[in-house]
Amino acid sequence: MLVQKINWDAVPTEEVTPQMERKLVYGEKIMIAKMKFKDGFEVPLHDHENEQISHVISGTMRFWFGADKEETMDLHA
Repeated sequence: MLVQKINWDAVPTEEVTPQMERKLVYGEKIMIAKMKFKDGFEVPLHDHENEQISHVISGTMRFWFGADKEETMDLHA
């Protein structure tokens, strides 16, 4: 079994857009992303094959669900 310690400070930051940056850590069956968004940034509608866990450190993140975005969920720090 391989055990590895990863420090977020050592993970390279990727600027996806001027409004969004992220750091990614991968395992065999998991990916963890640490992301920063500027106010008002919108992620294009997409879905995942697997579950998603989101932890908001500061601010508020809103998710829209449903074919017509009829459901919303706000996550707060």
